[in-house]
Amino acid sequence: AVVSTQSTGDYYMSPWNSNKMEGGPVEYLVKINLMWFYSQEYNDLQDGKTKKRTRKDQKSIRSQIEDHARDLWNQLKAKGICFKAHWGKINFTSPEDVEQLYEWDKFKKYIQPELMNEYYKERLPKLTE
Repeated sequence: AVVSTQSTGDYYMSPWNSNKMEGGPVEYLVKINLMWFYSQEYNDLQDGKTKKRTRKDQKSIRSQIEDHARDLWNQLKAKGICFKAHWGKINFTSPEDVEQLYEWDKFKKYIQPELMNEYYKERLPKLTE
């Protein structure tokens, strides 16, 4: 994991917007960037040879990574630790999270409903007329 500070901004849906965070707004946030990278090639510990992972192995690793990330996500929420996720990364944001942590009421008027895909439909609150 890479830990660094990030200056905040006032973009409504940005993970760096601290306006709705407890104690916010603040000038800087701590950013933790978890690296979920794995290589297609690996060194077999038993025979020392370089091998290539099968598609099945890759899917299994991806599933394990997502399970771990989901567990971490749920633990943070259960312990009441305020956090946000980057929209382009693995995340499990719910419509309730968006309403609680982001400036959804200010942002929703800019959404083009015809451009919504399943990823955003699952994570954003329902658009109302």
